[in-house]
Amino acid sequence: GGGGGGEEGGLPADFDENSNISMMNQDSKEDSDAENSVKVILQHTSGWDPERKMKKAHDLFEESIRFHCGRNGRKIDKISSRKLAMQASALGHRSALAECYYRGWGVKQSYDMAVEICREEAKEGIAYAQFKLGVCYERGRGVEKNEAKAVEWYSKAAAQDHISACGNLGVCYEEGAGVTRDMNKALLYYEKAANKGDILAYFNLGMNHEDHDVEKAKKWYRKAAAVGYLDAQVEVARLCQSSGDKESLRESVMWYTKAAEQGSVESMEELARYYEKPQLNECSDNALKLSMHW
Repeated sequence: GGGGGGEEGGLPADFDENSNISMMNQDSKEDSDAENSVKVILQHTSGWDPERKMKKAHDLFEESIRFHCGRNGRKIDKISSRKLAMQASALGHRSALAECYYRGWGVKQSYDMAVEICREEAKEGIAYAQFKLGVCYERGRGVEKNEAKAVEWYSKAAAQDHISACGNLGVCYEEGAGVTRDMNKALLYYEKAANKGDILAYFNLGMNHEDHDVEKAKKWYRKAAAVGYLDAQVEVARLCQSSGDKESLRESVMWYTKAAEQGSVESMEELARYYEKPQLNECSDNALKLSMHW
């Protein structure tokens, strides 16, 4: 099955009150940094004519999406994504404002407001707004959940080559959500999105190749893992681990380490097991210390 449509991540499975406190402190710092960056951009662009200002807002929002999705050579960076979206919103970019309402960035979170803005923008043929309406219908946010309407809006955005809409439409076709299940169409949309750098499409193509072509599955997982997509890091580590040869094991450890650094408990456990076996671990003198670390 598909790995799911894209647009957001959840809290780690081992989320507890201690991490909650540090995360709240981190959030307040991020809020403050983002708000300061908005003041800076408003000062920087004061006196600009409206057309120049809107061009800047458009560029900022596009960059926000690249950081959010790990595209065009960017690593996934939600802090930069948030900052840039808030800047674009402050300069009057309506889709950026919708995104800020959807996520509660710099404004009180309101799915209703996000949907209202996206409806206006979607009527104007704005692909992002069509895609985001699809997300809202798929998840029942600000509207009653309706998978058929999600497919309708994803299709409109995908017809304009909106990358995430193509990827999400692939998931709908794979899962038969709001549309008749059709694996050929699913793979077609995944490949269309992957060719434009969509990490969730990479991941879903990896999943779809695991049963019959492990090397191809690893190739797709690596693409998503390289820009910081946690699930892909775990999957490519697992496939390399099961290969058994030393080179594959080294690669497996590398990806498990990257995933562990992002909070993957499963990866921490795998690393601890690895370092407890000196016959697998070339740096056996260091093995005990490392296994205790993880």
